[in-house]
Amino acid sequence: MYPVVATAHLPSLFGKEYIRAERLADMPAPGIAVPLEIEAGDPGPYEQQLEDMALSEGPYASGLTDPLAGVAQIYKQRGQYDEAIEAYRRALHVIRVNDGLKSERQLPLLKDLIAIYRIVGDGQALDDAYHYYFNIHGNGHPPYTEASIAANLEYMAWQREAFGVKIGGKAQSRVRAVQAYLRNARMIEEMTAQPSLNIEWYEQIVMSQMANLYMVMGEDLEEHVSVGMPSGAMYGSEAQSEAYVRDRVSVIQQSGEKVGRNLIQSLIDRTQETSATNRAELYLELGDWNQWNGSLRRANEAYTMVETLLLAESEDELLATWLAEPMELPDERALWRSATGLSREQHPVMTARYDVSEKGDVRNVSISLSGEGAGWAANRLKRLLRETHFRPRFAGGQPLPMTNLERDYQVLD
Repeated sequence: MYPVVATAHLPSLFGKEYIRAERLADMPAPGIAVPLEIEAGDPGPYEQQLEDMALSEGPYASGLTDPLAGVAQIYKQRGQYDEAIEAYRRALHVIRVNDGLKSERQLPLLKDLIAIYRIVGDGQALDDAYHYYFNIHGNGHPPYTEASIAANLEYMAWQREAFGVKIGGKAQSRVRAVQAYLRNARMIEEMTAQPSLNIEWYEQIVMSQMANLYMVMGEDLEEHVSVGMPSGAMYGSEAQSEAYVRDRVSVIQQSGEKVGRNLIQSLIDRTQETSATNRAELYLELGDWNQWNGSLRRANEAYTMVETLLLAESEDELLATWLAEPMELPDERALWRSATGLSREQHPVMTARYDVSEKGDVRNVSISLSGEGAGWAANRLKRLLRETHFRPRFAGGQPLPMTNLERDYQVLD
């Protein structure tokens, strides 16, 4: 038996199960394939240097790192990715033998290796490389520097991306969501404990946590999954059992609405001296968080502040971009999944027509799609749209209904 847990209100997460699709006319035309210039780089001199050094100084000589990296770069430029990966891995091993497992000399090589793993589509290896990269940067602990903050943000973004494509399966994705939230929460706590707070770093880390909150709050605890050990570094004892992970998700979901609201409000309170446009953006985030969680009165109050601040700055164009049309929530274009590389055969583009009420509810949905399998795909999109909370059209301090919206979507795996 699974423990009885309370579940949060779970509207669909826009970007997790479906996304906006670009029209074919708007998509970039495929480029013309250019043959690789095999003669453009020759690894021969580097390989000879490697052989000579290995013979004279041993296979783990510190000086081997640079020629190995040179060989890897040439292989990468020539599209010989397996050879490039092997050379990078060997270079990293040499550094670890000579400088230790957390040597920062590994960072540029890891970045190059991460780029190659993305090219070849090796998600599991990419996951492992990001874990190691994050570990070298201190696993989110202070002291914080510009470089470590950037690395932490990149790592959290990867966790959300991996969550979206379910690297390691559904069970590991749930563990990943919990780990990302706990790590980010610890960073916020440790950052605010510092004698002086870098408000720019704090804002970036808080917004990262808001994305994590959407991720965890959107987990459906009615779906039972068997949790296993994910790859990479663990955070404490997470992923030891499904019951533990479900309990953590339940606790976060019960307190998450208030946690998110307080985080954004703390940013607003700390940024009174920033531009009106920046504060309006934070109020938009606050409004969206309240709207997604069904707190409509609070959402309308925040959207009114957005309107007031932007009108005072004569930012009419920005106001129209944000509030003139309903927006699927969460309004995070690349939160979990990108349309890049999606097959239109496996993920057909569907045209949806619908109305959005002043409360952000979708009504009168119709889907246009031709071809085999159209029925189940259309029905799924219809269900997802109905379960999505929208930011309504907003003007004159009031949420307004809007009819006859037409947008193209793709449903994900």
